[in-house]
Amino acid sequence: MSTAHAKSLEAKLKRLRRDLDGLANERIWEGLILTWRRPGWTTPAEVGLVHTTLDALLAQAGVMSSLKTALDKCSRAVKTSEPVAF
Repeated sequence: MSTAHAKSLEAKLKRLRRDLDGLANERIWEGLILTWRRPGWTTPAEVGLVHTTLDALLAQAGVMSSLKTALDKCSRAVKTSEPVAF
């Protein structure tokens, strides 16, 4: 692989890690919990929307976890020429 390709991949990985670190910011998540606990916060329909949004976020997090594992396994397999089992 060329140095330019390696630098490009590294830059993308660093950006992904930075973006994921931003998503993990505890203050935002804890703030949501406090908001939801306020009396009269919302309607049943809006609660349904929030549940659906959280379900989608959880599903996406699961996909990202699987992709991270696959990226690691496949990257190591290329280097060592070992077969990869999925």
